[in-house]
Amino acid sequence: MSDDRPMVVRTLGPGDATALHALRLTALAERPEAFLRHVDEERALGVDGQRARLARNVASDGEATMFGAFVAGELVAMTGLIRDGDRKRRHRAVVVAVYVRPEQRGRGLAGRLLDAAVERARGLAEIEVVYLSTAAGNDAALALYRSRGFEVWGVEPDYLRVDDRSHDEVHLLLRL
Repeated sequence: MSDDRPMVVRTLGPGDATALHALRLTALAERPEAFLRHVDEERALGVDGQRARLARNVASDGEATMFGAFVAGELVAMTGLIRDGDRKRRHRAVVVAVYVRPEQRGRGLAGRLLDAAVERARGLAEIEVVYLSTAAGNDAALALYRSRGFEVWGVEPDYLRVDDRSHDEVHLLLRL
């Protein structure tokens, strides 16, 4: 059964903190191997911490941006783009925190969010390359990233440990 409700992709701001915090808690609980932060750390950050983070993003003039996808006004997917702040690495940006609620997968939301992040990177002066990574074995994510022109440049063994289980990380890049 298809969901034909309209989708909206937009930049998130401090007013979206409650919805983003809830979505991140869901994502971290469902896919702990896909995120650096532990669900307990995110819970401790709270809505106020999320609001402060989003306010800093807004103040960064696009150098740190969270994007959200909404269906019928509900935040159902997210991703972020962060420009490297080091002077010698200002030519780089990283896509982070790609997540779509399970019931919304297969509708193109992750692709639309990824496109928004890459478009933002293209709009930032001096950005020449966009990086991202995903847990090894996440074939759907790898297919999406490759469909957008990202290329695998390496696999980092034992990148994360979740419940004493090791997870490798696949690193990709897109030259702009």
